[in-house]
Amino acid sequence: MFNPITSIKDTLTSKVISCALQKRMAGFGSVVSFTLNSRDRIIMASLMLDGEDLPVNITINGYDFKHIDKKRFFTIRNLAASKEWVTAFAKKYPDKMRLELPEHYWWIIAKLFNAE
Repeated sequence: MFNPITSIKDTLTSKVISCALQKRMAGFGSVVSFTLNSRDRIIMASLMLDGEDLPVNITINGYDFKHIDKKRFFTIRNLAASKEWVTAFAKKYPDKMRLELPEHYWWIIAKLFNAE
């Protein structure tokens, strides 16, 4: 069932995470698309890596927002990608599957997701 509040929340959160990811990718690629489904905790992203002809499509099944060492992170639980090496990297280095979120956006995420 469509919930307009959830849709707005997902759109806003997608923009915040997409902006943070775009900054992190500077110098080796860009974010083509980023869609978050908070009800099912699924994210679909398309990333264009420098030197590649086609974007890498990524599906994340499961994510959390965590506070670690006075910093705030978006953490990934399960990742699959159109490039086999990306999926293999995610499985081998699960500790690298997190993205620091800018502090000035945290209050929005905390309110929308009841995050810590």
